[in-house]
Amino acid sequence: MEADVLVEGFRQSMQMHEVQYRTFIGDGDFSVYHQIESKVDYGRFVQKHGCANHVVKCYTFRLYAITKESKGGWPRLSGPRIKRIKNGAGKAVSHYAEILRDHPVDGKRQLARELATELRNGPKRVWLPLWLQELLL
Repeated sequence: MEADVLVEGFRQSMQMHEVQYRTFIGDGDFSVYHQIESKVDYGRFVQKHGCANHVVKCYTFRLYAITKESKGGWPRLSGPRIKRIKNGAGKAVSHYAEILRDHPVDGKRQLARELATELRNGPKRVWLPLWLQELLL
């Protein structure tokens, strides 16, 4: 249903507003984007951008899932620690978003890889004592 409404909005954009929507901001699900690409006349020109809030939400959800799936729970991955990891992930995404805005296109892939590495290493950083984390920053 959501996809149908968005596709229809993209289709009628030229007729109603004489505008082509060239950017689509969505979550990690590509099904809506694929429908826009295939069902809208100018769909191949539409670029998809991920929502930073959705990235952090999925990241946090997976950390809680790891805790639940582990036998007896993973003691190092407690609720307060997950919240600290989530806050750090949000700051990392914001930081890289600012850098990416002003960065040339050819370097964006490398920056995206760096962000992915930062997110994978996030839990390791939270387990360090605060005084040691400050020395590393």
